[in-house]
Amino acid sequence: MKKSYIVAAVVILLTIPSIVTSHNVLFIIQDLALVWTLFVIKQVKKDGALSGGEKAQVILTELFNPLIVGLFYYFSLNNQFPKKAKQAGKYALIILLVWIVLIALIFGSYLFRLKGQYDSAVAH
Repeated sequence: MKKSYIVAAVVILLTIPSIVTSHNVLFIIQDLALVWTLFVIKQVKKDGALSGGEKAQVILTELFNPLIVGLFYYFSLNNQFPKKAKQAGKYALIILLVWIVLIALIFGSYLFRLKGQYDSAVAH
């Protein structure tokens, strides 16, 4: 558990320069999600499937950064609660795949729009 606090502190400290220089709200939200993750992990008492409240908290925090928060959940819970860690890891992978698909769709539509503008400019 002490490793979890150290890892969270390191991640938060690494994002502070980005927050200060760019005033990026997403980094602040990510850091808050990581702190909330520590709170959720501290409440876990027994192994087994994630309960309804734990599941909601895991999914909610992983939505902000599925890679970092998901890995954090997995490695923090893996020793004492392997079933919960595995389930949290699965949710992180699913959310990460959804992120990748959404980013690909958004980027693809942007490229399609650029191609249309290019084609209309060349046609004139």
